[in-house]
Amino acid sequence: MYCTNCYKDGKFIHHNLTLQEMIEMLVPILGESMGEEKARKELTTLLPTLKRWKKA
Repeated sequence: MYCTNCYKDGKFIHHNLTLQEMIEMLVPILGESMGEEKARKELTTLLPTLKRWKKA
């Protein structure tokens, strides 16, 4: 439902980040294992599908 970089112990970790800011924060972390270009594509595809980022 929420990614582990967003949500911990029943609350959001970074309350005021936009979707784009979250992507930019996570690209370097995920990019270490798959490369930044692929990480950005994956995050841009996945994050908007998660409950926190879905448009009402």
